[in-house]
Amino acid sequence: MQQVVSAGDRLFAALTTSVKQGPNCVTGFESDCKAGVAWFVIRPEFDDGRLSASVRHQGYVSVQGENVFFPSIAVNDEGRGAIAFALSGADFFPSSAFARFTSDEVGPVKIAAAGVAPEDGFSGYAFFGGNGSARWGDYTAAVADGDQIVFATEFIPGGRRLLLANWGRSLVMSRSMEKMTTSDRPGLSKKTTNKTVRKRAAKSGPFIVQE
Repeated sequence: MQQVVSAGDRLFAALTTSVKQGPNCVTGFESDCKAGVAWFVIRPEFDDGRLSASVRHQGYVSVQGENVFFPSIAVNDEGRGAIAFALSGADFFPSSAFARFTSDEVGPVKIAAAGVAPEDGFSGYAFFGGNGSARWGDYTAAVADGDQIVFATEFIPGGRRLLLANWGRSLVMSRSMEKMTTSDRPGLSKKTTNKTVRKRAAKSGPFIVQE
């Protein structure tokens, strides 16, 4: 679990789980099993010095045929916000994605920054002790400030890779819960194009913010 958020008298949390997308999913590892996000809204209570908690709402985020994983959740005091996560699968290279969130439902999944290549980090190589699958998801976070949401997730941005990795971080900012938009790299104007951002990112390493 990446993080737990307290808002009002409730706790909001999300984690990666296995979801069934077809009949061939029994143990969680078959072809019809995909990674999904399970989310929870919990209300803790103290009664006579004893702590108890009840689940008020819960649900899943799943994209048919794809994997969504390593979520972070951010909500304001009214219980509105977003769940941010990575998305990848047969149709998507590792990408940054999100879904708007209220205390009892989740909106459609949207791509914040589309990946452009497979993950190719050193930790997946046998020479470095890997087994063919590299580490992923260490750099996901989300925070709410009033009606503004800011979140960051990993994706594959393209451009020049570093010696040991080709992943980057997508930083997304929203001034309104109703309109989630990607922000620019710090210091760039809103008129900066993706092409310009990619050129500058290629010179400065794996941190990229796309418009």
